[in-house]
Amino acid sequence: MPWFLLYDYVEVHKWNPDTNEFELHWRDDFDTFDEKRWHKATGGFDSNSSIFHPENVSVKAGNLVLKLEPEPEHKG
Repeated sequence: MPWFLLYDYVEVHKWNPDTNEFELHWRDDFDTFDEKRWHKATGGFDSNSSIFHPENVSVKAGNLVLKLEPEPEHKG
């Protein structure tokens, strides 16, 4: 670790019952980080052992980049 996940694009489709097909609703090619579409989470939640850090989310070279790394050891 660290590990990196790279997403080239995300597409969202909607079902059209009139045509009986899915139709493209929107696509993000990650040329920039669209703050109207995406949220960089912070913290975690009870059923997940992960902690989210906004600085581990970025856009680089047309990819959404998610960085995964172990939480630093806390010395007490």
